[in-house]
Amino acid sequence: MTPATAELIARLRDLALVELDTLVGRLDEAAATELIGAYVADLEEALALARTLIRETHAAIGAGPDPLGLVDRTPEVRARGGDGPIQESLDRMRERAAARRELAQLEELVRGVLPRLLEADRRLTALT
Repeated sequence: MTPATAELIARLRDLALVELDTLVGRLDEAAATELIGAYVADLEEALALARTLIRETHAAIGAGPDPLGLVDRTPEVRARGGDGPIQESLDRMRERAAARRELAQLEELVRGVLPRLLEADRRLTALT
């Protein structure tokens, strides 16, 4: 996991913990509007970053040679290749599996944050 991904994951976790009632409970309408607006902007930015990262991860998973492409070769060709092509295929599958796990974690966090955006949008619209 890259440091940027780890930072985004932490940010999404934090944003998912925010309870609007607690955040603005004792504020007057103007202060609440300003704070919710800032929260919406933060949510939008984090979700846009997540969307970009999800797209890039999907592209990276699909890029490069097919790790099981050697199955299409004849047994003789595979045998002549030695262990190198097999190891390359195993390495590529391990990389893809790791990327998918990271992607799944990110998407789970987005699932927790996206409803917060809708809730904050409704609240902000009601205040303005």
